[in-house]
Amino acid sequence: MGALRSFSAQVLRDDTMAETIAMHLQDNPERKVLHLTGSFHSASGLGTVERLLIRMPELKVAVINPVSVKDSQLPAWSEKDLTTGDFILLVNKTPAMFVNKDRELEYMNKMIRKRMKNKCVYANK
Repeated sequence: MGALRSFSAQVLRDDTMAETIAMHLQDNPERKVLHLTGSFHSASGLGTVERLLIRMPELKVAVINPVSVKDSQLPAWSEKDLTTGDFILLVNKTPAMFVNKDRELEYMNKMIRKRMKNKCVYANK
């Protein structure tokens, strides 16, 4: 049940992000949008990308998916990585000394509290 709720929450987030982008582009058709999000929400054109294209099928979208490499001197990627976006961006693996689960959890909680204070500018339209 917990996994289903978590997945449902992520799908709702995809739909909300797609709706916000679509509304912005409808109000500002001359603009381009760069939307940064986790790969769960965009890899292989799924998630937010899919939900946005349902709303705006004529929209040109490019997915740039980051791929973590172990060795920056000899970066490698898989055939599957090549299917995750129109472009892949090779990034260095996060050094172990910077990975700290307690800090990560603290940061996530801080971001959640911050987001709960924010109001969507399109919510009252």
